[in-house]
Amino acid sequence: MKNIINLYTFDRKLRLLVLDAIEPIEIALRSQVIYHLSHTYGAFGYLDAKNFSHRFNHSSWLIHLDQLIKEATETFIMHYKTKYTSSAHMPLWMALEVVSFGGLSRLFRGLLGSDQQAISKQYGLQDTVLSSWLHMLVYIRNLCAHHARLWNRTLTFKPKLPEKMTAWKGVSNSRIYSVLAMMQYLLRQINPEYTWKQRLISLLQDYPEISVTVMGFPHDWQRRSFWV
Repeated sequence: MKNIINLYTFDRKLRLLVLDAIEPIEIALRSQVIYHLSHTYGAFGYLDAKNFSHRFNHSSWLIHLDQLIKEATETFIMHYKTKYTSSAHMPLWMALEVVSFGGLSRLFRGLLGSDQQAISKQYGLQDTVLSSWLHMLVYIRNLCAHHARLWNRTLTFKPKLPEKMTAWKGVSNSRIYSVLAMMQYLLRQINPEYTWKQRLISLLQDYPEISVTVMGFPHDWQRRSFWV
């Protein structure tokens, strides 16, 4: 019985730790997308379908975005609607604030390849890898929100890994370690001063009976570049 309780407690703490990491990652990625698109196409360039991939259903996306804005009650949106009554649309940096993380992930996949590459370069990643990671983080956040088990889960969605980077050699993309590693990688890119890594290590040390091997941790994981 004690082992079962420990597993449950560990998994709950792990889910909270994962959610704590996803929040700053989402904020940073949203800001990067807004910054790049605004500087490339202007405040209202998102209204033009030619600024997106031909595979992206731009008209449907705009309808959904307009609906989100109509339903939004944030102060900055209410202020804009009151002050700029003649404007049918909001500038990008305001409009994208009402989009969910899942919506942001779908938007990224709908960008032109050149824009995906420019944004991904800021994180030292290929565009296909970052797109995959965004999808993965949305999937993991949904699991956490529904209190699903994480620690020994076999991932249904398997993210792309930057295999040319030595630190990713031999990492399985079907185990939770790959997700923890990608979050640590992104957090280091965003702000090297984040203490999330220390909190993860502390959690693992508090529960030595939990097998990190089952979670997909390589034996030398703490010596790999993004953990050092």
